Amino acid sequence: VNDIAAVAGLSPRTFFRYFRAKDDLVFDWMDRQGDFMLPALRARPLRESPLQAMMEAFLLLADEHEHHAKQAHFRSQLIFETPSLSARFYEDQAKWGGQMAEALMHHAKNAAERYTLRVQVSIAITAYVFAMRSWAGGAKGGSPRPWVERAFAAVNDASMSATASASR
Repeated sequence: VNDIAAVAGLSPRTFFRYFRAKDDLVFDWMDRQGDFMLPALRARPLRESPLQAMMEAFLLLADEHEHHAKQAHFRSQLIFETPSLSARFYEDQAKWGGQMAEALMHHAKNAAERYTLRVQVSIAITAYVFAMRSWAGGAKGGSPRPWVERAFAAVNDASMSATASASR
């Protein structure tokens, strides 16, 4: 914290007025992603399936990462390579899941559909996180969008295979 504060031209005491801990510096960025993601998800057309709406919202978030690619890449690597940050990330991910499910609840008319929606939200978040981990672990630069597209294509392929198997 002393090093961070010195580079920012602050005292450590001033740093802690803005952030409770140094991890909060990383997760302030993550909170802003959630602030971007939820309105983007709510703005999706009602005719889209929940999975389609989540994919499109995650693609918008990937595009947002591309605008700040160097910073996003560094923070993503830092989170995925630091056990304490990864643990907090997965805690926040659970919070996102509940918020995303709530934003899409208009698709669910009964308990069975609410269950399905929550499963779809978990799958979509997992696909997005896998894409971002792959992007962060890859070569520097480039857009995370193709990684997100590929992850959701895999989800759609798996869904189609499961549907075909169930109908046999």
